Amino acid sequence: MLYPLLNTFSMAMCWGVHDFASAWQRAQRLAPLLRRWQRRRDAATQTLHRAGMPTALVEENFTHVAMALVETCLFAQRPAGWFLSQSEVVGELEGQLQSSDQDAQNNQNRQSQQGTVFVLPHTTCMEVAGIVLNHAHPLHISYARPHNRAFSRWQLDARLRHQLTMINRDHVREMMGALKKGGNLWIAPDQYATPNHGGIPSRFFNRETLTTNGPARLAQRSGARLQPCFPYRDMERQRWVVELSPALDTSQSAQVLTQTINEVFEAQIRRFPAQYLWMHRRFRD
Repeated sequence: MLYPLLNTFSMAMCWGVHDFASAWQRAQRLAPLLRRWQRRRDAATQTLHRAGMPTALVEENFTHVAMALVETCLFAQRPAGWFLSQSEVVGELEGQLQSSDQDAQNNQNRQSQQGTVFVLPHTTCMEVAGIVLNHAHPLHISYARPHNRAFSRWQLDARLRHQLTMINRDHVREMMGALKKGGNLWIAPDQYATPNHGGIPSRFFNRETLTTNGPARLAQRSGARLQPCFPYRDMERQRWVVELSPALDTSQSAQVLTQTINEVFEAQIRRFPAQYLWMHRRFRD
């Protein structure tokens, strides 16, 4: 099975790098990597503290981060079926056919032409979750290009290999076009956003921060559903799971919807706090 091997390797990577970091500081090629790893740990510890979460979670959190690194490597090598055999989607899209009568059939026809904005927080198994949800509901994924050009190209090629359609997060018209044609858009709007990128004041883990209102505005302008989802590793059953939450009421204002998304994310993260990507500086002065 994948999970025992993955978990053992990830724990060794997490603890081994941490315990022996000082012994390897003189290694010219390895020292910069170790320093970067330590900076990430420090950032995660600071974010956990500001969110009012136990900072001791950082050890377990970085075990999951190490698992994510292994999964990312497998993501570029393994076929989609290999991941799908060990994963599942829980929940249904609002408006799916529940009976065989004519009214329900007409409703499904209308719903099939309606796009869906899937919103999710950055968990440590997002790459695998994209494959899993794309199999059930073909996706257009909004993404920001990584700063490292070589990694950016490698990641993009891996995603295209799994038939994921990528849209740069700055190409709003392309997103709107996909949604109006009944497509599904995948956005992770939980990171800090400046006002220039649609960031508006909101609360997350009882702290003031800026959150993009992009998903709310896209759903309202295109008439699409706004569907929260949450990917996580079920460690007991050794499976990847993508859990669909009830769709949100898009008749509310973008401000209210954005705050509601934060509240849904917070509730989900509190269930599996070690699997969230805490190293991002979500709370800034």
